[in-house]
Amino acid sequence: MSSTATPSTRPDAPDAPVTSLIGGSHPPRDRRAFLATIAGAGAGAAAVALAAPAAVLAGPAPGLGLFSTNSSVPAIRARSTGTGEAVHATHLAETDGHGVFGHRDGVGGGDGVQGINTSVGAGSGVAGFRYGDEGYGHGVGGERRDGGGGNGVHAVRGGSGDGNAIFATRDPGGPGHAVHAVRDGDEDGHAVLAERHADFVYGDAIRGERFDAGAGNGLTGDRTGDGPGYGVFAHRGGNGDGSAIGAHNDSVFEGPEAGWFLREGAGGNAVSASRVGDGGGSALYGTREDGGGGDGVTGIRSGAGSGFGVRASHNGENGDALNASREGEFDGQAVAAHRSGAGYGHALWARRDADGGGAGAWIENASGGADEHGLHVTREGDGGGDGAVVLRTGAGNGHALRAIKTDSGTGSAIYAVGRLQFSSVGSGAIGMGNVDSGPVPNGHVGESSHISVTLLGDAGAAVSHVTRDPGTGFTVFLRGPASADVDFTYFVVDPT
Repeated sequence: MSSTATPSTRPDAPDAPVTSLIGGSHPPRDRRAFLATIAGAGAGAAAVALAAPAAVLAGPAPGLGLFSTNSSVPAIRARSTGTGEAVHATHLAETDGHGVFGHRDGVGGGDGVQGINTSVGAGSGVAGFRYGDEGYGHGVGGERRDGGGGNGVHAVRGGSGDGNAIFATRDPGGPGHAVHAVRDGDEDGHAVLAERHADFVYGDAIRGERFDAGAGNGLTGDRTGDGPGYGVFAHRGGNGDGSAIGAHNDSVFEGPEAGWFLREGAGGNAVSASRVGDGGGSALYGTREDGGGGDGVTGIRSGAGSGFGVRASHNGENGDALNASREGEFDGQAVAAHRSGAGYGHALWARRDADGGGAGAWIENASGGADEHGLHVTREGDGGGDGAVVLRTGAGNGHALRAIKTDSGTGSAIYAVGRLQFSSVGSGAIGMGNVDSGPVPNGHVGESSHISVTLLGDAGAAVSHVTRDPGTGFTVFLRGPASADVDFTYFVVDPT
């Protein structure tokens, strides 16, 4: 189908043999076809055609030009020393086609298209532009097909100069992204995979920056659809120091967070932190430094739904669901609980469920200073209420309040300053005449209760004894009939 013309040297190219192959077994063309071929081929190709006119006249139908070489020199070499392009290819037909189409076949290494720019001026090795308001297409499109390894687009930036392997810009004027990556199919793979290698130098695998005053994020990850997965998933491997996610906000405006999480829709958490493995570490660790106001961790629950501002749960081996520590020489609490607003609720509420040993709240003070208490309770304000209320309910054995003093130091199990009131303290009366006793209903009385009685007047007879009716009350007996009506008070306590 083709024939090879004799080598010739073009006047505008280095001294290198270039073989031109134009055509096949076709009848010779006339002089007008030859001149038309030269006029439409450009200066370099015209020189080749002039050196081998027979090959042109014997060429294929108009519109097809083929240059071939079987040596190390290019099949086509184009040079421009002016302001124009060395090669300018245009596809004007209304059918599918390419302005430039590069195809690399065979077993050797090489590229379908390779562009190199070694000038000192601005410019690209390869630049692709797609114009027009109609029709869909890309400025540069790269595809890698079939089963062999390789990339649709492979970009490498070498040398010590400043620059990027890939730099994408979306100019104003319409919607769209500077970079849009799509990974289809059921096989494993990522839409974007970024890796940063090298030791002892700083650099990010992915870095997103948002400039100017418009709304937007430096980096946004969206996960849609029904399948499992994350909007953003961060993994930190290796032995080096660093976090899976590091967020930093040095804005001068009051309020913006270094990290902000929002969960909408069905049940789920705005932030879920898990720490697994045998090594030490926290699922969530918050630190607030420097002199400004603020918290290490702040949890706020608003709205009508049930839930907690902060919830801590531990269901593993030894350890605490919540551990609060306040260190340093300045005033401050390890835990400060405040309940505000008109609704009912407690500033601090502790509950112990299940059958395991333990208390609803366990408080210790191991310091050596004076006037430093294990528990200090204060009730302030004009409203009614107690400094401390201790309630024991249920059928099980136990006390509402148990005070134990076991060491040899001075002090008491209970030390009270001020008036004391007991529900087991009450009053009764014995009438004058032949009556020598006075019954008292009191459900606190047990089989071994100790009952003290004090007469509040002269009854003409002293107290003889007291009989107990457990669960009902007791009766006070005099040594004889009372000579006058007399009142008395009593105190019921139980031995240990």
